Amino acid sequence: MLLKLGQSLSGRLLVYDAQQMSFRTLQIEIEERREPVTELIDYEGFCAAASRTETESEVDSDSDLDSMSTVRTRNPNRAVQQIKPVEVVQRTDSGWSVHVVDVRSEQEHRLTRLEFTNVLIPMQQLQQRLSELPTDCDILLYCRTGVRSHDAARFLANHGLDPAKLYNLKGGIMRWRKEIDPSIPRY
Repeated sequence: MLLKLGQSLSGRLLVYDAQQMSFRTLQIEIEERREPVTELIDYEGFCAAASRTETESEVDSDSDLDSMSTVRTRNPNRAVQQIKPVEVVQRTDSGWSVHVVDVRSEQEHRLTRLEFTNVLIPMQQLQQRLSELPTDCDILLYCRTGVRSHDAARFLANHGLDPAKLYNLKGGIMRWRKEIDPSIPRY
């Protein structure tokens, strides 16, 4: 197919049954409105498989850090606050007004998201979309495991946002799934 020597599978799905040693094709409906795929997604970002520094590993682990502990950013006067899912629930139940930002990819956001998310701003778009973030309230950032959102919070602290108003969801949406809402799909 890559060499265009045979028949195309456009509009069909080829199914191989290894147990029965058989092939079959299924007709599928093609979305006419879908934009053509012209490049691969950021697979490492999508799977949160990027290499981790020592600080990121500490943030993402269930170490003895307090839930509201701080992790130093590049500027030693700026710190990122970590918050556990259960504390987010307690604070929001008590009236905490927080702007919730998902920093995962669009593909991940389509898979699942926290129901109270205000905006999706993928990591790659943070710098261009800084003006969309409020400066008059707290901001909670999250990703799959808390690593990318920690980086995003550090980035925002180093680019003028008040670090005292920045919160990273410790453990990300997967920890939220484990502790708060098991109906969230695991990916």
